[in-house]
Amino acid sequence: MEVLLRVRSRALLSSAIVVSVLVLGSPVVTWFLLPGELQALATGPELALIIGTLLVIVIFVMGLGLSSLVATEEGVTISTGVIRHHYGWHEISGIRFEENDPWAYVLTFRRDRDGDPQRRMVMAIQTPDGDRARLNAARLQELWITHRP
Repeated sequence: MEVLLRVRSRALLSSAIVVSVLVLGSPVVTWFLLPGELQALATGPELALIIGTLLVIVIFVMGLGLSSLVATEEGVTISTGVIRHHYGWHEISGIRFEENDPWAYVLTFRRDRDGDPQRRMVMAIQTPDGDRARLNAARLQELWITHRP
């Protein structure tokens, strides 16, 4: 299956890396700055809980940072963290990325409770990426126009 477009937000990935380094680095630095008698008070289960919590936060943040969109002849796959959605070109009613949108949206023929088209956010195409995001949104729009039934 040939990939026609593969997109990942550079701004989102950069932010996720910075946040992950801070989330892991700050407690490590703080730990080594603590006096030895305070470090001795920490038990193994407490440290394991703290480390586990920090790792869950980093996994969540990096999952968002690695959000992607892959377009093929069959349709579009949108990945946000561990959640993945695939839409055939025939299921898509439009692509939206307007000036005030934080990210692009794939509009589907499915309807929400209000009767509006259901939309799926595409975090891989975000406003902070500037011209690159606009070009990727335009390319996605072109692919949708050429592949829709």
